[in-house]
Amino acid sequence: MTGFLRRLAQSAAMTVLAAGAVLAAEDSDLVELPISAARPTAQATPSNTVGDTAILPMGGDYTSRTGGLTLEALFASVEEHVPLVTAAEAVRDGRRAELLTSQGAFDTRLSLDYYGRLSGGTDGQIGTSLVTKRFDATGGLEVYGGYRISTGEFPIYEDILFTNTRGELKAGARISLLRNRVTDRFRTATANARLEGEAADQDYLFALVQIKSDAAAVYANWLYWVRNLQVYESLLEIATTRQGALQRSVEAGQLPAIRLDENRQLILSRQADLLGAQQRVAVMLQQIGLYYRDPNGQPTRPTFGPDSGFADPYPYRSRPLDDWLARVLDARPDIASLRLAIAQAKNSLALADNDRQANLDLSYEISNDFGSGSPTREGVENIVSLNFNLPLELRRARGQTLKAEAELKAIRANLRIIKDRTGLALSANRQVLTTTRSQIEVASDNVRLTERLQKAEETRYLAGASNFFELNTQETALANSQLRLILAQRDHDLALVDFVRLTGELAALRSR
Repeated sequence: MTGFLRRLAQSAAMTVLAAGAVLAAEDSDLVELPISAARPTAQATPSNTVGDTAILPMGGDYTSRTGGLTLEALFASVEEHVPLVTAAEAVRDGRRAELLTSQGAFDTRLSLDYYGRLSGGTDGQIGTSLVTKRFDATGGLEVYGGYRISTGEFPIYEDILFTNTRGELKAGARISLLRNRVTDRFRTATANARLEGEAADQDYLFALVQIKSDAAAVYANWLYWVRNLQVYESLLEIATTRQGALQRSVEAGQLPAIRLDENRQLILSRQADLLGAQQRVAVMLQQIGLYYRDPNGQPTRPTFGPDSGFADPYPYRSRPLDDWLARVLDARPDIASLRLAIAQAKNSLALADNDRQANLDLSYEISNDFGSGSPTREGVENIVSLNFNLPLELRRARGQTLKAEAELKAIRANLRIIKDRTGLALSANRQVLTTTRSQIEVASDNVRLTERLQKAEETRYLAGASNFFELNTQETALANSQLRLILAQRDHDLALVDFVRLTGELAALRSR
């Protein structure tokens, strides 16, 4: 069945991708975790120094105070400019064209024939033109009409070639009464090509969902690393800002000089962390460039801003799991495509059953000669004929039946597997979305608490009531709490992407 294996592979792969997308996302150590989108991070000045040590510029053109790349803008770019979508459209259009090809069997045909005797005692010649049209209708109706005219003499055994002086007009029709009455190879090819066109539309929708889901997964990881970078920038800014305060306190004799070296060491450590985060963001910029392109179709650099991010829908609140499963099994493009493959297999089975029947064709023809000629050709002729034939062994038809039955059985079995996997994957996805929502709430509370503790510890440190170890511990705890929140948000975003892979509901993916 044309396209069946491709659709089957796509459907099987889809549920595997959906179940494993969260696990496939890049993991990191605790100190390299993801920042709360709700906690904007200030940018440090670009030309700081600590003693003789230059501090790397922070911030950059990856951020914007307004706007920022949204999912809607990303998806619009995917539809307009991504080559994968263009390729999917081309494949769809090529498969649609198969219908036009199959309909060629019903094209009107014109044939012209000439027959002439060049020797043998007679000089008869005859020219014939015939127009034939087959219809996509019950009985495999075929009609024809033609004209022929002859000159000269023919031997008596070719008497049928004679026409009157002005030629003969004829018209006729043929229809099948047994084999080829309900279907035949031409009508089956057209029906299957029409189904193939519908399947091509479904496969294109399926491909579009997968491509957009891939883009959304890259977008989620891009957000994750940009927010990571903001956390490290914030940590570095805290240390560099504190360095100035420490310098003044040391010069005033309020603190020992060792405090400057301790803080300088911390600045260098956080600078190294920032470099690693910058490298990750650079990698993600390249990946997202595959999907986010300018009007000329060239990869372009996105910016992160207040509009960037995922909305926070919980699809299982508006519709219970069983309803989602029923909706998926009824409307998901790859499952719809497999149902069309079942219909194609049934058509092939019906054709095989048709070929096992006897052939009985009924023909009717009317003709009339014009001009002068033999009295035997005067008047209108009406001719009816029946033709019967039966293949005695039917091995070809039996083989086609067995093949069609096997294909139908395979498609149904795989459709059942996909249904079962989808139900399990949806159940797991609901659990992941529920868990990650709870993780976000807990992580948000933890961020608020650690922020208060960090500010209190820094005040104590600057007053000389705390030490560097305790301050660094509290600032690291704050960073880790922020990074855990970002990680929970990333996992939740990827779970939403998995939900879309499973259901095809692209409306679930949108920015705030």
